[in-house]
Amino acid sequence: LSRDTAGKHHPDDIEVYNGLLADGATIRIQGGTLLKNKLTPGPQVEVMPEGQLAAEDFLSTLDVFYYRTSPQVIETFGRVVLEAMACGLSVVCHKDGGYADHIRHGENGFLFETTHEAAQILTSLKANPALRARVGHSARQTAESLFSSQAIKERLSFYLS
Repeated sequence: LSRDTAGKHHPDDIEVYNGLLADGATIRIQGGTLLKNKLTPGPQVEVMPEGQLAAEDFLSTLDVFYYRTSPQVIETFGRVVLEAMACGLSVVCHKDGGYADHIRHGENGFLFETTHEAAQILTSLKANPALRARVGHSARQTAESLFSSQAIKERLSFYLS
């Protein structure tokens, strides 16, 4: 779930996606049409243009949300990660980004540094639906605590006082 530009995607993600495809996973990418010709073709690959579906509609079709940008792009907040958490998804994200402030590795999401670590986490989640559900539930609770009416009121009060 990303902007459909070459500079947005990490070049090593093709390796991650193709590894998952070889392991029988289905890959859905919205905002990555530039990647389509680099992925192993097959029925388990769906690449769509940016904005084809509303974020919540797209996210509701996933079991896990994977997110990493190119080294030239650092997400200072990473709204899409928090949207995925709000949808109750296990998120697997590179450690560099503002969203990392809200992810407790192994509890409400997963953070990685290397491509190898990302692939290991994704493979583990593919094999363990109970882990996906537990972490996704915790991710949803985190999103609720960050964006509840009370949390917003408290932040407003802090910044306005």
